[in-house]
Amino acid sequence: MRIIETGGQPDTHVSCPAVQAGPAGPGTPGRCDLLAEHTLEVSINGRAVLNLVCTPSQLPELVLGRLYTEGIIRHCGEVEEIRLSPGRDRAAVTLLREAGPEPEAPYVETLPTSCPDNRLLSDRFCLERTLRPVTPIPWRREWIFSMARALERGTELYGLTRGAHSCSLAVEGEILYLCEDLGRHNALDKVVGCALRDGTDLRRAVLYTSGRVPADMVRKVIRAGIPVMASKTVPTRCAVDMARDHRLTLLCMAVNDSFQLFSGALDR
Repeated sequence: MRIIETGGQPDTHVSCPAVQAGPAGPGTPGRCDLLAEHTLEVSINGRAVLNLVCTPSQLPELVLGRLYTEGIIRHCGEVEEIRLSPGRDRAAVTLLREAGPEPEAPYVETLPTSCPDNRLLSDRFCLERTLRPVTPIPWRREWIFSMARALERGTELYGLTRGAHSCSLAVEGEILYLCEDLGRHNALDKVVGCALRDGTDLRRAVLYTSGRVPADMVRKVIRAGIPVMASKTVPTRCAVDMARDHRLTLLCMAVNDSFQLFSGALDR
C-alpha cells in the first residue's frame, strides 16, 4: 500500500479573539484556541464514496480506518494507494478491485450520531454488511485503569482547545496509539488505521474512547474485530444490546480506579 501526501499540513487549531466576561463588568479581551474543521472528500477508484468532517491530522490513517470499519475493505492488502491532494481536502483511494453491481434496493443513508456531515455517499464498495461476533480475550482491569490514567494526564489538542475527543488502542496493556479528532468516530477510525498500517493484530486489542458509546461506535469496534471496548462515559441501551449479541466486552464510565461492565465477563 502506497500513501502519497503532497502539500503542507493544515492547522489543527486556530486562535480566535474572544471576550471573557463574568457576572458584571466590561469583560476582558483575549484569545482562545479553537479546533479547525476540515472537510475531506474520499473517492474510491474515481467514485466519490465518503465525505468526512475532521481534524486535519493523520488523514491517511483516518481514511484507512474508515474504509475498514465501514466494511469497504477486509485488510490493507486490498488498498493499492491513498493519495492526498495538495490541499489535503481530497483523498483518492485505489482499490485492487472494482465496485460491486448496483444494488436492487436503493441505498438509504444513515447519519452518524456525531459530525452528521460525515456521510457515506455510496455503498457499492461495501463487502461486509453483516456483523460477525468478536472472539473474547483474557484481559486485566489494570489495562483499563492505565488507559484511563493516560487520558486523564491530558492530550495535546484537548489541552489547547478543550474540544477534542481522543481514542487509544493497547495490546497486552501497552498503549500503542493515541489519536485525537473533533469527532469521536474519527478518533476511533484513526487508531484503527494506525493499527492496520503497522500490521497490529486488532483481535488482541483493547480500545478506549473519551466519548459516549452509541450503537454506531460499537458497530465500528465489532467490525474491526476488537474484543474489548472501554469508554470514559456512558453507552446507550442499543449499544449494550449490540455488544452482548456480538460477544464484545464493553466497559463504560471507566476511570483510573473503577468502571461499569455492561457486556462480557470480568477478568480473573
